[in-house]
Amino acid sequence: MKPARVILLIVSSLMYLPVYAQFTIRDVRELEILPPVKKDEAVTIMPEYKFEYVNEAMRRDIRRKKRKERNYLELTARFQLDQVAFGNWAGGGDNNLNTTMWVDFKHRFKLDRFQFETTINAKYGLNYVEQEKFKNNDEFKINLKTSWSIHKNWSYSANGNLRSQFTTGYKNRDEQRKNNRQSDFMSPGYLNLSAGITFKKGPLTILGSPISGSARFVLDKEMSDNGWHGVDKGKRVKWQAGPSIKLNFDKWFFKNVVRVRSEVYSFSNMHMNPNFRWETTINVKATKFLETTLYAQMFYDELANKAEKPKSMQYKSSISFGLSYTIKSK
Repeated sequence: MKPARVILLIVSSLMYLPVYAQFTIRDVRELEILPPVKKDEAVTIMPEYKFEYVNEAMRRDIRRKKRKERNYLELTARFQLDQVAFGNWAGGGDNNLNTTMWVDFKHRFKLDRFQFETTINAKYGLNYVEQEKFKNNDEFKINLKTSWSIHKNWSYSANGNLRSQFTTGYKNRDEQRKNNRQSDFMSPGYLNLSAGITFKKGPLTILGSPISGSARFVLDKEMSDNGWHGVDKGKRVKWQAGPSIKLNFDKWFFKNVVRVRSEVYSFSNMHMNPNFRWETTINVKATKFLETTLYAQMFYDELANKAEKPKSMQYKSSISFGLSYTIKSK
């Protein structure tokens, strides 16, 4: 028999032999780890949950950044102290202590073209002479402004300003000893409301209002009965209407060492000379916590009948040195 036929016969005979295989399962419970998958059943992939957690964290971070971009906050507190003491001093003099507290708050919210700004300024000072105190500074101002931008430097705007003092005021120490009051809380108080167009470029802001209202309050009954501070006798409030203009300037100089803030406001009711108020504050920072403050104010109010010269310009100025600290959003 030929070799080729022998090989073919052996291969064909092996095709009919049975084949055996053995599989060993170490633990039947291993098959129970994965449940059977039903037909057309959705399979959830675990990493998707992790992406959801990451997305939520990103959304919170985006919201936080948007709030930070839309809101600006600034709070400054100052405390100033000046003391003079004498002991067996031939030149004479009275021991005195001057203290003044300033608080300035500013918040601005901006969303697209809309902007709302709140500003609060308050100061209060006492002068102690031979254990007798006398108020030498007392004022608070609350200003609200809303605007809608119509151009790069122009916007429609509305403004409201309230100004008064905290406690009773006297002309001098002698009048204080006699309890002859000259002013008190909201006696007088001034409220100005205006609407118009605002121009803003850099540190300068100008608000022109063809229509505005001005009100002066004397809530103290005794003062209103006597017709003090420009209100009619027996009245608590006097309203006026007319055009107004307001200018604001706020800028840092010399690498944030000197800050100059100035505000000019004028109102006219067409029947008398315009009211005029100009105040300027210059802050000079020696260090992060030490600061010198220069303040000046010019004020004209034809109805201020408690002034020595009612129809003349009134002046006020001060120079002080003390502690200062500012908190503001970055």
